[in-house]
This record gives sequence, structure tokens and C-alpha cells, in this order.
Amino acid sequence: MEKGQLIGYQARCEVKSFETSGPIYENLRDALKKLGLEIRGVWLLEPIEIYNQSIGPEVGKKIA
Repeated sequence: MEKGQLIGYQARCEVKSFETSGPIYENLRDALKKLGLEIRGVWLLEPIEIYNQSIGPEVGKKIA
């Protein structure tokens, strides 16, 4: 990669759960509340595939 090159990735995921309580939800809720934001829940996702979406000849190439 060259300095200043734009980098992008696409993650295809499977939904594992939607949390409305518990430590993950509470930590994120508290952090976002400090920014004046509210949440109703947190989606937990499992990555299935990762693709390179950077500008160049590798665009669209499956990484993982």
C-alpha cells in the first residue's frame, strides 16, 4: 500500500443475536450516552467472508 491510498473492505456476516441487555449492550449504551445518543439494542455479527474493496486491481478479491 502506498501512502494516501484509499483502503476499503466489505464484510459479509451472519446475525448471531440482538442484545438488549448484558455487558456488551450496557458498555455500548453507556459510551454512546456520553455522546448524547441512545440505543435500543446491539446486533452481534459473525463474519463469514471479507472482500477487498480498495481502489485498484485487487478490488472484489476475497481476503478471508
